[in-house]
This record gives sequence, structure tokens and C-alpha cells, in this order.
Amino acid sequence: MSSAHISHRLRQKVATRAEHLCEYCLIHEEDAYVELQIDHIISKKHGGQTTAQNRALVSRCTTFRRPVPATSPKYRSLKFPKARR
Repeated sequence: MSSAHISHRLRQKVATRAEHLCEYCLIHEEDAYVELQIDHIISKKHGGQTTAQNRALVSRCTTFRRPVPATSPKYRSLKFPKARR
């Protein structure tokens, strides 16, 4: 996750859009053990912009993921957050 400072306004915009849920595992911000973070969906080094559209509210579920080959049936791209149900 990015160590750069995220403005309060940008954090609120992303959190409101995500309904205060991790956009990957859908845990609610109030139920998470630690504060949810704002992270790039497409990283800056891969050309991602620092905009609300390219930011996701994420829990630690994305921090400890082991690399899984894209050909594996267990592969789930973190590039596209889950749609809310």
C-alpha cells in the first residue's frame, strides 16, 4: 500500500463510494481490526493515476496475498475490486 499522504477529502470520497467496505473482501470498516487503507488499483509504476477512480478502500486482505499464477483456478485479479452485492 502506498505510504504517500492521502488527503482527508480523497479518503472520504473513496470510502463513501465503497460504502465503507473493503472493495476486495467486503469487510465493513467498523468490523476490521485495523483501519482500512486507500490503495491504488493500478499502481503508479504501471501507469495508474492518483485519482478517486483509481483508488480502492482495502483491508489487510490485500497485504498478505501470495502470488498466484494467472492460469491457476484460484487466481482472482486485484485489479478489479468486487462489485457490491
